[in-house]
Amino acid sequence: MSRIGESELILNPDGSVYHLKLKPDELARDIIVVGDPGRVASVSKYFDRIEVTRQNREIVTHTGFVGNKRLTVLSTGMGTDNIDIVLNELDALVNIDLEKREIKPDHTSLNIIRLGTSGALQAGIPVDSVVASTHGIGLDGMLYYYNDLAGVLDRELTEAFIAQTAWPAVFPRPYVVAGSPELLDHIGKGYLQGMTATAPGFYGPPPPPPPPAPPPRRGGGGGPPPLRARPGGGAPPPPRRAPRGGPGGGGGPRGSPGGGPPGGGGGGPGFFLAPRGAFIL
Repeated sequence: MSRIGESELILNPDGSVYHLKLKPDELARDIIVVGDPGRVASVSKYFDRIEVTRQNREIVTHTGFVGNKRLTVLSTGMGTDNIDIVLNELDALVNIDLEKREIKPDHTSLNIIRLGTSGALQAGIPVDSVVASTHGIGLDGMLYYYNDLAGVLDRELTEAFIAQTAWPAVFPRPYVVAGSPELLDHIGKGYLQGMTATAPGFYGPPPPPPPPAPPPRRGGGGGPPPLRARPGGGAPPPPRRAPRGGPGGGGGPRGSPGGGPPGGGGGGPGFFLAPRGAFIL
């Protein structure tokens, strides 16, 4: 197996990965990811004990236990680029032999649950609602830099989104990734469910304007399917633009090296997220 060069995988002098400053034994297999570094302590205060605390720039990590359950909570700071860095280094911690700089023959999946806040475009979504994301819509184009795109991209929903929003060709190409049905079934019951999306900026990239209503489909006519939360519910109500930025911070396509963002079924609204918040479709 080929050795990964020093310029491709940067390690600190103590052998920890560069940005997270973590070693493999300091990471749990169940991970809660937040945006704001201040939210790490808001989560870890519920731990029975904390065994690892680490900070580098805006990335804060606490690993500890709730009873016999080992958990890690860490922050990414703001922006989709930070999430890309964090997820790659989490993957490296469990799937690369850091001493030999070789990919391990047997891969480990991580359960990653992202917690964040959002703003809504749909009038029927109350403030302070809890939302479980079935799909991640990325407006940053990041996924197209990776070779295994076909294994995670929901091509049908991606093309439907591009067509129905008349997505400008000069913008980064969007992508839609379905989430993990197992995670959603485990943690998402009883919550509103729908799609979340993330833009690579806060002030410049607003949510796209609502697409015009499509003409009635006749005789199984062509065209992309309408975007909706699926399965279990009808199409979402007509969109309404909210003030740019919404009420909060956090946001981002949710995923993990082991299988992508939490997702699955459930009816209800679709959601449209801005870089640090959500806009409801």
